[in-house]
Amino acid sequence: MAIVNNVDGFTDYNSTGTVYYVSSSGSNSNAGTSEAAPFATIAHAYAQVTGGTGAKILLRRGEQFSLARLAWTKSGASSTDFLVLGAYGPLTDAQPLVNCTGAQGIEVQNTTVKYVAFQSIHFAAAGTGAQVGLSFLFQGQGTSKELDYIDVEDCFFSNFYRGHRWQTGDPVNFVPQSPTPATNIRIVRCQFNFCAIGIYSSMIHTGEIRDNIYGACGTNSLEHGCYFDDARYFVTKPAIQYRGNIAMGDDIGGGEGHKVRCVSELGEMKGNFSARYGIGLTAGSGGGGTGPNADGGNGSNGGGTDMNPGYQLRANVLSNVVTEGRNMKDGNGVLLPRGQGMWLIWLSGAGSTVRYNCITDMQGGYRAGIVFSNGPSNAVTIDQNTCYNAGSSGGSALYSLQNGGTLTGIIVTSNRFRDTANTPLIIQD
Repeated sequence: MAIVNNVDGFTDYNSTGTVYYVSSSGSNSNAGTSEAAPFATIAHAYAQVTGGTGAKILLRRGEQFSLARLAWTKSGASSTDFLVLGAYGPLTDAQPLVNCTGAQGIEVQNTTVKYVAFQSIHFAAAGTGAQVGLSFLFQGQGTSKELDYIDVEDCFFSNFYRGHRWQTGDPVNFVPQSPTPATNIRIVRCQFNFCAIGIYSSMIHTGEIRDNIYGACGTNSLEHGCYFDDARYFVTKPAIQYRGNIAMGDDIGGGEGHKVRCVSELGEMKGNFSARYGIGLTAGSGGGGTGPNADGGNGSNGGGTDMNPGYQLRANVLSNVVTEGRNMKDGNGVLLPRGQGMWLIWLSGAGSTVRYNCITDMQGGYRAGIVFSNGPSNAVTIDQNTCYNAGSSGGSALYSLQNGGTLTGIIVTSNRFRDTANTPLIIQD
């Protein structure tokens, strides 16, 4: 096997192609194939890579590099022989710092790319023009393009509008969405600091999103730790394993810690932590609005609307912790009442399970532990959860239903609900 998963959780990409070295003290007139004679720039090293091979571009740790937008169009050799952008040098040195001076650091746009890994790189926004660290943007491509087997591991993204963008279409300029799904995606052990949104996706269909940290991401109700967009973007059920991620807000009015709307029973949200957001964790898809890209509009990829994407929305929400709920701010800085532990939206199929979660200290205007809203949900099991000081005196009930709709077939068993006075809370809908 060319890929080895070490006991420390990191991956060895033992790729078989040419290895190119890049150092700030190097020269693009060098051979670039040894540490003693490295290239000077990332763009020059990338230009030497033969697509379809398991090549490596390695940046020296402890050094800084400048990068305008790099249009990435090349793939690796296979699912066990990746094309890698990574690091070399003493492990005690800092990750190589890539200062992104363009609107995007690295962008894949409207082209098939497979078997690529980005590992142990620090991407930083250099100036106000830098919007996205890693961008995958597909606009109206149908199913003619593929994005498959992309790894992002042990990378750091700081001060971007979006650390990652995995996006179909362009809602600002009304470019239609593309049904091009991103499959076999791994985003593992990355850190996102002071980004408006750490990870935004409307195209990751199958993948593992694990052990990432969102630090002070989001300053208003439209900004979040991560945002996996609505179910209508997919024709078939997504299978996203969203596990062990940490979202730490900063008392500045951020929206949602973990916002995963494209759910199904093929994936799960398990073992995540959220603190100091308006809503700690969101599972499910729904909403109103009209227009080619609005919730419930006509901008689907063949999967229907948010509220009827063409398959039943089921969610497995297990063993998550949410604490210190806060109010949000809108784009003008006006406070919006929130303080919700979990928001469950339009879960429409039997088999959704909310179990072993812990919600504490909701301090916003709603002060609710688990909220169903934006439409009917049915056949959801709420089992063995703990809610402490969520929905207590002065706030809403523990289970509330906003914006009308109905709850049917909800099973509530073996939960522990207490407020600060250790009084059981009333469940109401």
